[in-house]
Amino acid sequence: MSYFNMVANDPPAIVISVAMNPGGKGLKDTAVNIKETGEFTLNIISEPFLEAANYTSIDAPRDIDEWKLSGLTQHKSDLVKPPYVGESAVSLECTLLHSHELSGKGGNLTHTIMIGKIERIHVKETVLNDDKEQPVVIPEKLKPVSRLGGITFGRAVQFMEVPRPSWEAVKDTEEVVQALAGEVKTV
Repeated sequence: MSYFNMVANDPPAIVISVAMNPGGKGLKDTAVNIKETGEFTLNIISEPFLEAANYTSIDAPRDIDEWKLSGLTQHKSDLVKPPYVGESAVSLECTLLHSHELSGKGGNLTHTIMIGKIERIHVKETVLNDDKEQPVVIPEKLKPVSRLGGITFGRAVQFMEVPRPSWEAVKDTEEVVQALAGEVKTV
């Protein structure tokens, strides 16, 4: 998988992008497997197993088991056939909703974009808050890693919650009235 992001909460859905094999060698195994089965898992990478997860990007022949090379642990999924990564504190079991191919400047296929419906979410208790009625993932415990492009990854080291503004709470404030009149910016 090259990139992913959440795209909807009802139904819960993600979008993933899988680049072509380097040198025009066709679709990567990930795209082939998802298209053939209509199912996949997505696993959030955390700092402790970044190197092992990165090893699954090796350009090995299709018949080579990247699970064995990486040393990652396969866990049986509940609703889809592909296993999820045991080391991952957050894993998603997904079914394929839609697939679309992207072509580059020369008309050659460069990426496959896929939208997946999240069928099941696995979250380890070790990354959750203590509220059993409304459990929330604590990012400092998860230690997520993001792919920034190429071979560059980013560590999330500081987190903040930014409440959404409420129109009812701000609509009559001087700041908003002035902003709507074009006199001042609110932010």
